[in-house]
Amino acid sequence: MKIVIDAGHGGHDSGAVNLKVGVREKDLNLQIALALQGWLMTGGHAVLLTRGADFFLGLGERAAIANRDGAQAFISIHCNAAGNKEAKGFEIWTSPGPTSADSLATFIGQAVQANIPRLVNRFDFSDGDLDKEGNLAVLRLTKCPAVLVEAGFVSEDSEAEWLRQPENIQQISHAISLGVSMWATA
Repeated sequence: MKIVIDAGHGGHDSGAVNLKVGVREKDLNLQIALALQGWLMTGGHAVLLTRGADFFLGLGERAAIANRDGAQAFISIHCNAAGNKEAKGFEIWTSPGPTSADSLATFIGQAVQANIPRLVNRFDFSDGDLDKEGNLAVLRLTKCPAVLVEAGFVSEDSEAEWLRQPENIQQISHAISLGVSMWATA
């Protein structure tokens, strides 16, 4: 299966920042994306990154990469932030309404839940599945099943500290890859 992994933000766009812990979202996103690429390639998938280094791409450019290269799935990696400094947890987003990405989101969410019990799962079951829904350009513009993963909150100090540890970057990327692989064989 051909999968495009999008490391959110980059270049002049750092995304969320936690100065106390010393992390920038763009750096965590890239580290998770690179680790996820490794896990998925080990699982036999063809993987393309929207960015493999610290540079900026517009949202339309990110979706265009997936569309142009015939991706069968698009996974945008992000970390969350909130004004409430105690907000924690993992989220996964799809476009509004029933979409072809709903099952991909469900498999990823279930794999993360099963493999990383320390992460709070911020799922939304109001429409019968666990994904949150939003009119996010990077999802809306992508033609294949597309999800946006929020791996955790950099605005919460203990979660930011957890996210920056290399072994946890491997753990979260591995869990996401398990979900993708289960979806690909379902």
